[in-house]
Amino acid sequence: MRTEDFHDWLSQASELIPSQRQQALDHLSQQQEPDEVIGALVGPNPPCPHCHHARCRRWGNAHGLPRYRCGACGKTFNTLTKTPRWPGCDAGSSGSSMRGP
Repeated sequence: MRTEDFHDWLSQASELIPSQRQQALDHLSQQQEPDEVIGALVGPNPPCPHCHHARCRRWGNAHGLPRYRCGACGKTFNTLTKTPRWPGCDAGSSGSSMRGP
């Protein structure tokens, strides 16, 4: 959600009646598993970040994230592959380590 949209949404919270406010608080306080959050964001079978093929399927879990395997190129990936949070990606890297020199 864009920051501006979020602030617009948040500004309307004062208009909620008490039962709606409680329902919103209950929903926001629920602890969700990473699989649930990621599944909601990318859908059940995200496309392959390597070859962009759509025939991918679940291939277990690794490091708390669901893994997928591409039916075309055979490579495995998770939802962070080829994003700035992916260890193999140097997007935005200045060449220095975050841990120090």
